[in-house]
Amino acid sequence: FSATLEANLMAGDEVVAKAGTQVYGQVVKSVQAGRGIVVSHANLVLGLTDINIDGTMYPMQTGSYAEDSTGIILKRKSVVVPAGTLLEFRLTQPLTVKK
Repeated sequence: FSATLEANLMAGDEVVAKAGTQVYGQVVKSVQAGRGIVVSHANLVLGLTDINIDGTMYPMQTGSYAEDSTGIILKRKSVVVPAGTLLEFRLTQPLTVKK
């Protein structure tokens, strides 16, 4: 998936990437709620993988964003993250950007 930064990405007082910068991610895990007489859970886990700064792609590692949904008995339900939803990620490894 692709998304844009809502706010500047900062390193101390320095702006590393401006708001609106394109970032890319992947679905880390996706589990759809099952069908049956027991309550089951759907789960979606997303993570960011790359950021495009001034036309250069930089790999990045972030913590994940997870969303859960509980299926009601005899119904099927999946997790949906609507377009425009604000997701928050934190870097788990340093990001080195050449200026």
